Amino acid sequence: MIKTDYRIRNFRWDDLDAIVEVWNAAAQSVGSILHYTPSQLRMFLEMPDAFPETDVWIVEDDGRIIGYAADEFDPEMGQGWGECAVHPDYQNRGIGARLLDITDSRIIERTRTEAKPDMPLYTLRVASPGDDYTIKLLSDNGYREIRTFYTMQIDLRQPVEVPRLPEGIQLRPFDRERDAHAVHEAHQESFQDHWNHKFDTYEEWEPLTLNHPDGDTSMWLIAWKGNEIAGLAINRTHDSDHPDEAWVSVLGVRRAWRKHGLGLALLKQSFALFQQRGYRTAALGVDGSSLTNAVALYERAGMQIQQQRVVYRKMLRGSESDIQE
Repeated sequence: MIKTDYRIRNFRWDDLDAIVEVWNAAAQSVGSILHYTPSQLRMFLEMPDAFPETDVWIVEDDGRIIGYAADEFDPEMGQGWGECAVHPDYQNRGIGARLLDITDSRIIERTRTEAKPDMPLYTLRVASPGDDYTIKLLSDNGYREIRTFYTMQIDLRQPVEVPRLPEGIQLRPFDRERDAHAVHEAHQESFQDHWNHKFDTYEEWEPLTLNHPDGDTSMWLIAWKGNEIAGLAINRTHDSDHPDEAWVSVLGVRRAWRKHGLGLALLKQSFALFQQRGYRTAALGVDGSSLTNAVALYERAGMQIQQQRVVYRKMLRGSESDIQE
């Protein structure tokens, strides 16, 4: 007989390592290459708009953590977000459905007190294309596929041909005291055309970008035209579990400097830097429907699609046509 009386409780900070183990095992079971490290999960849970003690849930079986779920709600965007993971040893026992219900219900509860009147409200979730169970669960509960994101990768063991920077553009080493606020502003502006972009304040941006646990600002490439930032590549090690892979966390060009080859030059300059530092591969994440045609740019640079992730949305109030994409 399959056990069904599992304990569901709220998060404690000493759960971090076990949550990461469950999340990574669940991802691996459906062929996903994505994973967490404890430092990355801690970073997200310590964000100012995260409330882990009330919005993160743990499933236990005789003291062993076997499931995890989290939810968030952004009242400015009217957007909820939910995530669930169940260890492969315990999948297909109804645990995932229970966690989906708990987190969706919590998001709805928050909309009642935090959402602006009459604005459209919705929740987003993500699944891997091969995760048939999760995809069916989302579809059965009112979620609809709306977007595909890719992880793209390049093998750095081959020579990289680096194009020249556009005329008048110079790279300068990043100086935190002098440049941090200017880089933050350039990052936000360069991504304002991206789907679902939310303007992050400096206080929100700093822990996720400047203080990222795998960050190294000496890998940042900031392209200047005089006293203005034209574009930027914010690079780091992928994570502590992949020390041989560099990660292009942000590649952005401000509107006034687009269509001049700056994005490709920054990407190739990043690859050359990674090679000098001994990285064997480089990767990044990209919206498959990017308005700036980023996928084609990365393919021209020699990158290939390695992994897909599909975004699903469920409307809580209003209709799809009410959302400003």
